[in-house]
Amino acid sequence: MKWQPSEILSILDQCCDSFTFPMLDNGYVYLAATRLSLYRSELHWALVIEVFGFSPRAGIPDNSIHTFSDSLHNRKREEDFVNRSAFEMYLTNNPNNEFSSSYPIEAGDWQVGESSEEVASSDHLITVRGIKLSIPALEDYLQHGINLQNPSQAKVFELC
Repeated sequence: MKWQPSEILSILDQCCDSFTFPMLDNGYVYLAATRLSLYRSELHWALVIEVFGFSPRAGIPDNSIHTFSDSLHNRKREEDFVNRSAFEMYLTNNPNNEFSSSYPIEAGDWQVGESSEEVASSDHLITVRGIKLSIPALEDYLQHGINLQNPSQAKVFELC
């Protein structure tokens, strides 16, 4: 099938109407980074939006991956649902979109405070994608253009 721009936009509008298109001004997420990847040929199209940030509700930073395409691969499987009917309803309601999350930063003692929204001192380690890294010193944030709300204590969203 040869896809016309109006058809692709119509699918994206439908996803927006069903609340499956990402809300980039989500009040529950401290946004750290986003990435948009696009692909289109005569026969196929795909759009991927990655959103990295911190939601206190989630507890640790996450990467949300929103995929939209005419032919999705590596979709959720029937085993991911309570029964076959729920799986079929998911596919029916989401024919051109898929959502997944990953957690590139492991939970650990790098988070402190009553709500775990604060970052431990720079003598702690943080594990990012399996690699242990030192927590940045407080002065390092400013060198990267990040003004801390509290100059004596970094927040998780500021670390992101």
